Amino acid sequence: MIQIYWITCSIISWLVIATIINCILMGVPIPTISKKSYPPAHIIKSENVINIQQNFECSGYSTAYLMRHLGMQVNGEDLYKIMPNKMKNGCVYPKGVVRLLNQQGLKATLRIGTIAELKKEVSKDIPVIVFIKVHKDQSYLHFVPVIGYDEEYFYIAESLKELVNVEDMSCNRQVSISEFKEIWNTSDWKMPFYKNVYITVSSKK
Repeated sequence: MIQIYWITCSIISWLVIATIINCILMGVPIPTISKKSYPPAHIIKSENVINIQQNFECSGYSTAYLMRHLGMQVNGEDLYKIMPNKMKNGCVYPKGVVRLLNQQGLKATLRIGTIAELKKEVSKDIPVIVFIKVHKDQSYLHFVPVIGYDEEYFYIAESLKELVNVEDMSCNRQVSISEFKEIWNTSDWKMPFYKNVYITVSSKK
C-alpha cells in the first residue's frame, strides 16, 4: 500500500510540474464548450495566397495567412523573424503565435476543444490556426490554418509542400476527420493536457 501511495504521489507531482512548465512555455489554453449550432459544411472564401515554407516557419506562415484574410498585408517569412517564444531549433510555442497576433493589434486566444468547437469557430468565417502533428506516428509538431470543413474532411491552407494534396483556389490540403483527430492529439508525457489546441482571433482589440 505504501508503495502504491508513493507511486500515486509521484504521478500527481509530475502532472502538476509538467502542467506548470507547459503553461509557462506554451501558454494557458482556455477549454471551450458551447451549445451554439453550426452549419454542416463551410468553406472560407477570400482572396489570399498559400505560401510554402522553406524550413521551420509554419508559425509565421499560418499567422500571415490569417492576418491577410483580415486585410493586413504581411508575409510568413517576415513574421517568423519577429515571432516570440522560439525554441533553440527554431520551432515556436503556441504562446508565441498568440503573442504576435496580439502585438499586431488583434485579439487572439489559445484554446482547447473538440471537433465540434473547431467547426463552430471556422463557421465564423475566420481561419483558425491549429497545432497538430506533421504525421500521426511522429512527434514533429506543426501550425496550419483550418479554412473549411464538411461531414468528411477538414480543409487546410498547408505550408509544407510534402503535405499538399489538393489543387484548389481556396485550400491545398484536405484531411479526413478521422485522421485529423489523430494528428490533432498532440498530448504526450511531456505535455499531457495539450490535446486539441487551437488559436482563434475574434476581433481587433
